[in-house]
Amino acid sequence: MHRLLALTLLFASCQANDSLYTGSLSEKNVDNMARLSIGMDEFEVLQVMRRPYSQETVNIGADSYELWYYVTKVTGLGQSRMVAQNLTPLAFKNGVLIGWGYDYYRWLMKKEAAEQDALEDKKLAPQTEDKSLEKALSMSKKPPAKKEKPPEEKKPPLKPEDKEMIEEESEQNFDYW
Repeated sequence: MHRLLALTLLFASCQANDSLYTGSLSEKNVDNMARLSIGMDEFEVLQVMRRPYSQETVNIGADSYELWYYVTKVTGLGQSRMVAQNLTPLAFKNGVLIGWGYDYYRWLMKKEAAEQDALEDKKLAPQTEDKSLEKALSMSKKPPAKKEKPPEEKKPPLKPEDKEMIEEESEQNFDYW
């Protein structure tokens, strides 16, 4: 009777977190990872590892990075879902395997964050003009021609009577109020 109860509890705990399934799958994935080598393409990795548990794509600049996650550790008792501790990422750059493990994952996340920061800095930076283009354009233009002053008209000297009239008018007091 006690054995039956113990087996029932053991079976129920295995059903709840699939530790038997993840145990065999994780063993198989760890063994298969030993057969991988850097430089393999995605198709070759799929032939060895089969389908990943999950995937993620990260685009950084012109490069596309793929992260494939494989179960490599057994789920613990009471664990209801997969967590990072149960998975190992495989990192691909433009379809070619560049490495696996969380070291590559962290490196890739830092690289993505640095690119995002650079893009934000570029957006926030004041737009500067291209000085070399400005210089080239200014050199191609002809310097403006010097404007020649029109010849000053020579006024004839004032006659003495005109001088007297101007002086008289300036001495007058124009009181309009």
